[in-house]
Amino acid sequence: MAEQMTQLVHDLRNPVGAVSMAIELLQGPFAEHLAALPEPARDQVHTTLGALAESSSQLRHLVEDLTRLGAAACGQITVARAVAAKRPVVPLEPPATFTPKTSILGLRDLLGRLEILTVTRSSLPALLAVDCAGDVQVEVNGPELLRALSNLVENAIEASAAAAPSRDPWTVWIRVRDQDNTVCIDVSNLGHAPPDEVMRWLEAASPPAAPAPASSKAESGLHGVGLPIVRRVAEQCGGRLVARHRDGTTVMTLQLPAIVGSRAEAS
Repeated sequence: MAEQMTQLVHDLRNPVGAVSMAIELLQGPFAEHLAALPEPARDQVHTTLGALAESSSQLRHLVEDLTRLGAAACGQITVARAVAAKRPVVPLEPPATFTPKTSILGLRDLLGRLEILTVTRSSLPALLAVDCAGDVQVEVNGPELLRALSNLVENAIEASAAAAPSRDPWTVWIRVRDQDNTVCIDVSNLGHAPPDEVMRWLEAASPPAAPAPASSKAESGLHGVGLPIVRRVAEQCGGRLVARHRDGTTVMTLQLPAIVGSRAEAS
């Protein structure tokens, strides 16, 4: 199975690379031809290309993750085969903990990209109301943070739709604020409170003693991994994910360390 996954990841690189190259051509050499399109087609093409570019970036990031997982799994199979054949086993070096490469990014730009992804990819009609005063900066891995925020927004839209099916489109509020040298990104929606087991899991120390709560959605095999991804991204940056519910509003907050001193000046 691990060898098949490694081959699959290898084969994925070609179409992902081809899609990325096509998008770069459309945004580069062919940009002047697209700019000559009449309205509203020009804006629609621009928005669609922006969403495709973000999706392509996320695909490349996910392929890199799969490559690392495949290499680790193949190493384990090699050891298992050696044991089964009663051959000497060469001790493997313990796998290093992978830490995504980070850079200093402005949240205003990243949230603009999140809006494009939400409008073009959400299966439910939704609006994002973004409040980001100034260009707040954080030191993060951009694709990872965008992936985390996309998961929070998707959960918020689905929770809003479940609580008020007749309200269309559903609005999710995103607010960026400073709190005690911490950058807080609040993702808020109207609806029912999260289940108690989810709240307890979020309050537990990291790493949590128990696995993340199972998803209650019909396609549970495709759900239930969103919050663990968000929590992992936050904690890899030295932050955390917290939640609160009051007066019919749920707020999921990504808390990230603020950039202070020389690092902020250097950016």
